[in-house]
Amino acid sequence: MKKPLINLNDKQIEELKKSIKEIKWYRQAVVTKLPYAGTPMLSVMEKVSYPFLHTREPKEHEGYMSLEGMRAIVKEHIDSAMKSIDVIDEKYHKFESVYNNMKKILKKAESVDIENLKIEKLMGFFIDMDDANYDFWQDSFFVDHFDAEGEIFLKKELKKHNLNIIHEHLSKLMRPQKINFVELSNLELCKVALNVKNKDFTEKELLEMLLVMAKNHYFVQNSWGNVNILQEKDFLEPLNEIISEDKDRIREMIKEYENLENNTKKEYEELLNKYSLPKEIINLLHMFRTLATWRDERKEIVLRSNHFYELISRRFSKEFDTDIKIIYNAFPFELRKVRTKKDLDDLNTDFNNRNTGLIVGHIKDNESNLLMSGKEAKEVMSLLNSNFLDEYEEIKGVVASKGDTGKKFIRGKVNIILGETHFTKFNEGDVLVTPMTRPEFLPLMKKAKAIITDEGGLTCHAAIVSRELGVPCIIGTQVASKKLFDNREVEMNMETGIIKLVE
Repeated sequence: MKKPLINLNDKQIEELKKSIKEIKWYRQAVVTKLPYAGTPMLSVMEKVSYPFLHTREPKEHEGYMSLEGMRAIVKEHIDSAMKSIDVIDEKYHKFESVYNNMKKILKKAESVDIENLKIEKLMGFFIDMDDANYDFWQDSFFVDHFDAEGEIFLKKELKKHNLNIIHEHLSKLMRPQKINFVELSNLELCKVALNVKNKDFTEKELLEMLLVMAKNHYFVQNSWGNVNILQEKDFLEPLNEIISEDKDRIREMIKEYENLENNTKKEYEELLNKYSLPKEIINLLHMFRTLATWRDERKEIVLRSNHFYELISRRFSKEFDTDIKIIYNAFPFELRKVRTKKDLDDLNTDFNNRNTGLIVGHIKDNESNLLMSGKEAKEVMSLLNSNFLDEYEEIKGVVASKGDTGKKFIRGKVNIILGETHFTKFNEGDVLVTPMTRPEFLPLMKKAKAIITDEGGLTCHAAIVSRELGVPCIIGTQVASKKLFDNREVEMNMETGIIKLVE
């Protein structure tokens, strides 16, 4: 962390409130824990020059960014991408450097005995990993700028060139041409399934075969909100699901994964020929495809690094005889300073205040980053939230998928899911409403009648998966999870993206 976090006096708080009312904000939301999100949050906050505020109450974190600031970055890179792919490729290669460095550090971390290592040595490892994660996020947040209005800029350029590309084809033109970590995990599991199909293995023998899966893919069910430390037994159920298919189908699945990159490139080339796209648009699609790959690789690092932040949090809780909930209220930079229980106890009052509310961020680029907690933070957060919601008189987003039915209007019962703790309340046929979907949402998305998200652009998880599943989906509403209510019926206009409560 380069800039200090400062507490505001009364005058500065009033100035902050005034600025909040004057700025048009873009919002991101996620259920997470401060040890997971703290370093990414501070790294991004110090990287961007436009107004940026991050709030937290007890579990949900919200990032508020100046829409004008994000728009300027998008416009700059849209303009440069249409002239040449060099700028986006240079930025991506820089990201690839920190991505590969982070992968090396996390690979090394797999051999660290976090539970039993002496605290002094553990701190050395923790600091190295956290510093690398800070550097990683300096180049990682760039992709998020395009969630707010990237699609608007893209559609303007397509319209200028009199191009009418359907959603499905646009998605394929921007799909990553690189297999991701989830697909690699699925491929490996399919190969195990084919190896054991129609053979009489005991459960113990199957578990031995899954040792490599657990070693290589221990993180795939993690998220921003939870860490599930996977062992061999956790892969048994998905393995048995694949084994239930016949051999030819399993071979077909393996072939699909192995040929995914080539098939994606082939589909891309076919669509280029179909639409006879000009060079400027090809360059632009290259940029969005690069952003999608960038996001996939970032997600891998998030899930893997959260695994180790969780293990370190548990070790701190045990080492210093402190409730894990207190540790979850701490930034990594604060935990890095702890050497004794007294060090941690001295911070407990501040940590407990964060249960009421927490704000970090800045309004001006040249000022120190603010830190507020407790009732003062709660008051400012309420103002920020109410002003934000007032900006949106209607709930409207972008139609990412019209679904297999192709109906103009979709009606269904709302079920708001903020994180994994809410998954069990979701029912078949509900309308899934959430800030954003992630890989762990897939079982819900398969059961959903329709999907509505606050965030996302054409290359976001919800957009891609909903099209693959044939589920109606409207993304980027910004306020759906705040303005809709559980069990209320909504009507979704699959042409305009407008969502209304049914009276």
